[in-house]
Amino acid sequence: MEKSYLFEELPFRKRTQFATFRGRQVLVHTATKEQASLTADALNARGWVARYVSGDDAATDVKRMFEAFRAGHIQVLLAAQKLSVGVDLPEADAEVFASPTRSW
Repeated sequence: MEKSYLFEELPFRKRTQFATFRGRQVLVHTATKEQASLTADALNARGWVARYVSGDDAATDVKRMFEAFRAGHIQVLLAAQKLSVGVDLPEADAEVFASPTRSW
């Protein structure tokens, strides 16, 4: 499997483009739980309120995260692995599909 490129490794232009989402709610789909976790950490370090969920999480925990996102308590919700398929959160102002490769 190829290395997953994280937020820190994105070209400056891509990180700057993500900043245009400031003040909005963003749903981000990632390929792996590790990518979701590290990206959430990087965003939190920059002042975002970011959390991640994955298919490994208990259904009650996932439901709690979705409710917090819907209520506006989470700005960026990262959905990892199989969980990202079929996630329906119309409250999201933007949806990002984070590429696990250097496809930019």
